[in-house]
Amino acid sequence: MTARQKARALFVVCAVVLATVGGSVAFSGAVAGTNDNLTVDPDGNADHTTIQAAVDNASDAQTVKLLPADNGYSTNVVIDKNITIVAPQGANLTNATGDPIIKIDSPDNSPIAPTIRNVTLNATGEAKALVVSSGSESKEDLSNGGDWTLNNVTINGSGAFKDVFLSGASGDWEISSSIIHNTQIRSYEATGNWVVTNSTFRGSEIEARFGSVSDGNWTVKDTRFKTTPENNAGIEARNSQTGTVSNVTFRGNATGNDKYVVLYIGGGTVEDVVMRNRARNFDGIFIDQDQNINSPPSLKFENLTLEDFAEGKAIRLSGDDHYLSTIEIANSTIRNSGSLRLDDKSLDADVRIRDTIFDNAKTFALVDRSASDYTLTNVTFKNISDTAVLDLNSPINPGSVWQITDSKFVNIDREAFRLKEGSVEDTERSSIKNTVIVNSGAPSGRTLEVSLDPTVPPLDATGNWWGDASGPAQNACQGNVICDDPLTYNPTEPLVATDGSAEYATVTDAVSNATAGETILVGSGTYNE
Repeated sequence: MTARQKARALFVVCAVVLATVGGSVAFSGAVAGTNDNLTVDPDGNADHTTIQAAVDNASDAQTVKLLPADNGYSTNVVIDKNITIVAPQGANLTNATGDPIIKIDSPDNSPIAPTIRNVTLNATGEAKALVVSSGSESKEDLSNGGDWTLNNVTINGSGAFKDVFLSGASGDWEISSSIIHNTQIRSYEATGNWVVTNSTFRGSEIEARFGSVSDGNWTVKDTRFKTTPENNAGIEARNSQTGTVSNVTFRGNATGNDKYVVLYIGGGTVEDVVMRNRARNFDGIFIDQDQNINSPPSLKFENLTLEDFAEGKAIRLSGDDHYLSTIEIANSTIRNSGSLRLDDKSLDADVRIRDTIFDNAKTFALVDRSASDYTLTNVTFKNISDTAVLDLNSPINPGSVWQITDSKFVNIDREAFRLKEGSVEDTERSSIKNTVIVNSGAPSGRTLEVSLDPTVPPLDATGNWWGDASGPAQNACQGNVICDDPLTYNPTEPLVATDGSAEYATVTDAVSNATAGETILVGSGTYNE
């Protein structure tokens, strides 16, 4: 045997040994899956040529991997088990028929929890991109308790109604790190918890209609909405009790001529949210909680920027029979908008507003028709035109209390505070204190107008700064209101300053002349005392 023949024989022996040690060698061009994975390639270079075949042959907890396909996948897939479908290098799925591209369906009503990752769903015609149901698309069918997840998914909706449709599902669901385009996600009377994180919606909305059986929590955070669809909201979660909107931006002008609302919410928390660049008669946030429940939910708005709702309301509640325990607005700015309107005589909530600015409201700053109690602390109303800032001009249920402290009313074209007959009966506990009221008042000079029955205790508006140490102008306080004992200094500006711009040059002098309970603001500088 020559040296060349010996070398060739040795190679053959090694190859056989390697094949024996390694288990098996596939000599075809197909890419086989492991015990935990099944692979799909329309060209035949995998375990299966269709996604449905792989799903049908998969066991619970297995992963179906979609290999790159030059022409994508034309498919209608029904997922009925706990599996993961993933395209490591991405894959485009388009509906082959008018049926949904993907349907998560549990015919025997057993919970299933599939995950879909790193794919693009392109819905065409009237087809839906994704449907989740338990064998029926009827809203009365509430038996599907399975969870599902979309991660790093792009959905290009057809623009048809309910591109992603959840039919009364009670399971939890999550969409993360995804792009949703021209799509309506509709969760009709679904009772599970749902989360949307780190995603972008373009021309799309989330419509979660909650019925009387709903008790799920929902969260939208770290997400952007750009140009929501015609005549629809960005997020519509009516009658929800525990919703959270956190670090969400709504930008771009809406289309359509109907009344438009960026966010519908019933209860929960809205924080770190920016809404701007709106037009026409649109509202920013619409409060909608009409479930008569034993424990009415609370609603908190924190660190909001709401701008340019020029002819609408930044925050609005209207209608009848709303049930909320508290409404809180804090650390927010509402600008170039009709600001806050609570239009429900049956509402009896504690409304707390603090550390917030209402600037340049074109139609009103705050209009109330409810029986709620109000506490305003460090709230600034400025550059308000056309109507009163705080306008209570129709009879409401007795017991409404207003307490305003450490606030500002600056450059108001009309009354800063206007109460009509019957509006507030518990004025004995209502007051405006330590507040700046300057450059404000109706053409007649009215700044505070309280038109109540003379037998009702007057509104206490003592101890405020009116822009001058002499107190309010002659006609500033009208009706059942007491404006005595005005402040002789602006409580929002330093009382002590080293440059002579304040009333006192030393802290010692300010303390010597202060009365019990008084706050002394000290300007910046060095004080050698």
